[in-house]
Amino acid sequence: MSSSVVPGPRMQVPRPRPVAHRPAPLGTAVQNLPVGGFTADLLTGRSRWSDRVVEMHGFVPGEIVPSIDLMLAHVHPEDRERVAGLLATGRAHGGEIGSMHRIVDALGRPRVLSLAGKVRDTGATPCELVGYMVDITEPQRQTADRAASAAIAAAAASRATIEQAKGILMALRAMDDDEAFAALRRRSNDTNVPLREVAGSLVKRARTTEDPAVVVDDFTGD
Repeated sequence: MSSSVVPGPRMQVPRPRPVAHRPAPLGTAVQNLPVGGFTADLLTGRSRWSDRVVEMHGFVPGEIVPSIDLMLAHVHPEDRERVAGLLATGRAHGGEIGSMHRIVDALGRPRVLSLAGKVRDTGATPCELVGYMVDITEPQRQTADRAASAAIAAAAASRATIEQAKGILMALRAMDDDEAFAALRRRSNDTNVPLREVAGSLVKRARTTEDPAVVVDDFTGD
C-alpha cells in the first residue's frame, strides 16, 4: 500500500504535539502497558508517531515516515476495513474514535493494539486525529491463556462426570463401556439436554438415594 507521504532523507520521527492537544489522561489500568501518542491528518494522511508507537509497529525511531497508509498497511487484513472505516467516519463527522485491532509489525510479529483518539476541528472540515495507542498484546495473551485453561478444566470435569455416570450404569446394569455411553447419549438426545448435564444428574441422584438401582431403573426406563 503506497504512503501519502513522500520519504525524504532519513529523519527523526517528529514527537506528538503538546499535551494541551491530547485526549484526557489514560486510566491507571493501562499505565504499565506500552503507550504512545500520535497525531494524524485525516485529509493528507501525514502523521506523527511517538517513538513508542514506531516501536509497536516493529520499526526503529527515525527509520520511517509515519502515515495513515503505513498504519493501515500493518493492520491485520481481517481488521483493516473496520479500522479504515473508523478513520473515514472521523474524517466525515469528527468526534471520538476508539478501536481494538490486530496488527502484524514490520518483523512479522502479531500484536493487539488499542487506539483512542479525538478528531479536532481545525477549520471547516474536521481533519486532525490526536490520540494514543496502547499495546495490549500481553494482557490479551494472558486472557486467552486463562480462557483456554478454564475450557480445558471444564472439559476435564465434564469428562470425569461422564465417566462416573458410565461407571454407575456398568455396575448396576452390567453394561460395557460403549453401552453405558450409548445409554447416556440416547437420554441426552431424547431430552435435548447436554450429555454432561445428563451424566451429572444421574451421578447426583445416585449419590443422594438409598437405592441407586431405582435411579438407574428410572434412567433406563426399566
